[in-house]
Amino acid sequence: MTLTKTPKDQSGPKPTLPNQKGMKRKGLGRRLRPSVIMGLLAAAVGSTSAKGADVTPELAAVLSETIPAHEALVARTGALSQTIDAMCSEGKGATEAEITAAREALGNTLAAWARLQPYTFGPVEDQNHRARFEFWPDKSNATGRQMEGLLRQRNEALLTEAVFPTTSVSVQGLPALTVLLYPRDGAKPETARTDERGAYACKLAQAIDTNLTTMSKDMLDAWTKPDKGWRDRLAATAEGQGPMGDVAALESLFLATVDQGLALVKDLKLERPLGDSFKKARPTLAESPETGQSLRMAEETLKASSALYKLALGPKVAKVDAALDAKVQADMADIEDRLGAIDPPLSAVVGDLSRRFRVEDVTGRLDSLRARLALKVAPSLNIVMGFNSLDGD
Repeated sequence: MTLTKTPKDQSGPKPTLPNQKGMKRKGLGRRLRPSVIMGLLAAAVGSTSAKGADVTPELAAVLSETIPAHEALVARTGALSQTIDAMCSEGKGATEAEITAAREALGNTLAAWARLQPYTFGPVEDQNHRARFEFWPDKSNATGRQMEGLLRQRNEALLTEAVFPTTSVSVQGLPALTVLLYPRDGAKPETARTDERGAYACKLAQAIDTNLTTMSKDMLDAWTKPDKGWRDRLAATAEGQGPMGDVAALESLFLATVDQGLALVKDLKLERPLGDSFKKARPTLAESPETGQSLRMAEETLKASSALYKLALGPKVAKVDAALDAKVQADMADIEDRLGAIDPPLSAVVGDLSRRFRVEDVTGRLDSLRARLALKVAPSLNIVMGFNSLDGD
């Protein structure tokens, strides 16, 4: 699929985003029969009636994977908020135990966010949520530079709930919070300092988490709110009355999302830190290398792509070519196992000649899997896939 850029912001270059125009569907005039339509609409409002048997894989994917993933992110940001409030409650510098608790909560939030990264549609793409939640890749260290500027200037007016969401995307999200909890120079975390800078760092951490919590709730609400939510929009689309076309168009969107997740794992999460050789490894280019969560985040993104394929596309592919569907699902499970077997952190693995081959093995298998999606799965669904601009990043 082809990709485009996020809206411009003065903070620097933005992560690339998908454009569904790169994936086209042949024969978009097809419509669902009335019984399936009624099943879709019933499922969209949470019905468990017998008509639930008619729910298509497209909407089942939303109900079984997408909405729970958003709910998990709300829960994780809420837990993170509690640890940050506890860390900053006394205003005397965070203790080691408080820092540890906040770091654990941050790791869980990073993993929950990684589950949503593949999506090429929905609220993750609205209001610049993707870049605001995680400004990455950050090729010019905009987050580090701008966070240092904030800590030096200590402008209290920027930290209000009304103003902070309008600041640069590079200081709004998870990488910015990482700067406060994982200093790169080996000194104390910013929030553990007992001077004015430390006090401001705590307030800044609270502002960041408040912003993350608000965004995660907004994204969940955008899926579940009646009539205008994405859940109901998909149901209307499956009926042929939605703004997205019909169920055939949904299949293109879901295949784009599956491919997006695989491309993110291969091109950005693994190959960028691998570099050209173990002597030219670039561990600092891994996703959130300071936290040690790089591999965990790659696993979660891969799991999301696998789940969406299985729920949204697998049943229809199997009707056309059962062996192809079985092969795709077996490959996805195998890659998940191989990635999960790599001992973290990724930043240490990529520069270790005795271990980096495991990462290279995964990237090679991801290449083959993506080729199978483009050359076999897409034609089986009458979809034409374009190029993904993440390739070769």
